[in-house]
Amino acid sequence: MKIETLNIADIRASSFNPRITLEKGSREYEAIAASIREFGFVEPLVANSHNMCCLGGHQRLSVLKDMGVESVECVMVEEPDQAREKALCVALNRIKGEWDMDMLAALLQDEAVFSLPTGFEEGEVDLERMLEDVEPPELSEEEPEEAEEPAGPEGTTVVKIGNFKFKITISEYQGMLNTIRDAGIFDSKAISDEIKRRILNG
Repeated sequence: MKIETLNIADIRASSFNPRITLEKGSREYEAIAASIREFGFVEPLVANSHNMCCLGGHQRLSVLKDMGVESVECVMVEEPDQAREKALCVALNRIKGEWDMDMLAALLQDEAVFSLPTGFEEGEVDLERMLEDVEPPELSEEEPEEAEEPAGPEGTTVVKIGNFKFKITISEYQGMLNTIRDAGIFDSKAISDEIKRRILNG
């Protein structure tokens, strides 16, 4: 790997970045900021030396800029082909390993570990284990869609919220959407946030 320290102002966010832009103060944003404050910047960004475009680490880049960081280490790639550049950006955001849930739970039950910023909140691991066998079809958090009647004896569908997948009945999902729209909420992100709130608190 070729690693260079770059002026953070010279790194451009890619216009095709598939990750959502985190809002300052959101849970995900604050988790990244807390991790950087506690451990320092330990995972370099990925930048294309061909055009100084960020291909991996957009959310960390945003947090670092807000923190006033002036320079940052980046893994440099030279990729003039735009299609390959976009494919790499997608791959860096998509290709992830799976959790060993028992091992993860054991780590986070260690008070010394859990007291530090890990990005997990109390109860998340138990919830993840409970839901780990739920399979797609899934509904995007960002753009809730009308649920289609899937194969299955009870007419269930899956709603994906972050890393979690919740299996609910079609009637429950449609009823939730109807009451949300009746409340005057029609923006897709606002609907997603309300679905998330109702499912997690229900």
